[in-house]
Amino acid sequence: MEAIRGELEQVSAQVAELGRLMGELGASVQGLSAAAQHNLAELHGTLEHNRREAIEIMQLLRDDEPETRRRLWALRETESYRQAYDEAEPLVSVVIPTYTNTKLLIERSLPSALAQTYERLEVLVIGDGARPEVEEAVRHVGDARIRYVNLTHRGPYPDDPQLRWFVAGGPAANEGLRLARGRWISQLDDDDAYTPDRIELLVKAARERHLELCYGRIREHRPEGSIALPSAFPPRLGHVSLTSSITHAGMTFIASELGDALFGIVGDWSRIRRMMRAGARVGMIDDFVLDYYPRKRWDDV
Repeated sequence: MEAIRGELEQVSAQVAELGRLMGELGASVQGLSAAAQHNLAELHGTLEHNRREAIEIMQLLRDDEPETRRRLWALRETESYRQAYDEAEPLVSVVIPTYTNTKLLIERSLPSALAQTYERLEVLVIGDGARPEVEEAVRHVGDARIRYVNLTHRGPYPDDPQLRWFVAGGPAANEGLRLARGRWISQLDDDDAYTPDRIELLVKAARERHLELCYGRIREHRPEGSIALPSAFPPRLGHVSLTSSITHAGMTFIASELGDALFGIVGDWSRIRRMMRAGARVGMIDDFVLDYYPRKRWDDV
């Protein structure tokens, strides 16, 4: 571990120096000949390539892919792993992180989870340092399948709004993973909605095809009334999310990391990416499973 920490410090110093040099280049371009500007542009490109490469190295060190792969292989040898595929009707845990979006949580998100055609569910609503009125609203729903837990504090998240968006809700989602009792875990944002047969279809496909991550199609609703359909296989950024997926409960050791903000990576894509790089068995169904209302668009309405 000391060796890895030393490498991280060395690479971090290199990235800082590259950033300084790039800033100096940008300030000195004016007044140079065309040939000199071309050479500087090439040097700038080289420095940018080296910077990106250094960040990728730091990310690989942080992710520790060999250890993740070993844990996945060990998981597959356990009885609890097999029970997710063999039990007649395995319990599914739905994890809903929330903060202040009480209205849509109660009117859209939570009802869509409780109205599933697959009935053997537990629903974990996890407050991200939420106010008391959130708990009151959730308890008022009056469904025995719901459990509400509130974290003592929110975050801590980056001050920058874009970086904060990358990882917001991660600690609450992790607490849901910790508390989940199901053989399968499904996540839902507090302003989106599941289609009624979403869990039934994904559980069926995952069990029949022996998948560890199974996802379906997304309907993205935009404020002007249009609908986008951002879905693709194999998974790639912007076309899959944890909220359109179901995962084997044994995969909870691949959790959300606040450090993803430092690498500019969306939190749920980071988890999916790490699962894929470890060799998780991934599949997609053609059915629509999620009505997605992108918060960045709707917050401006």
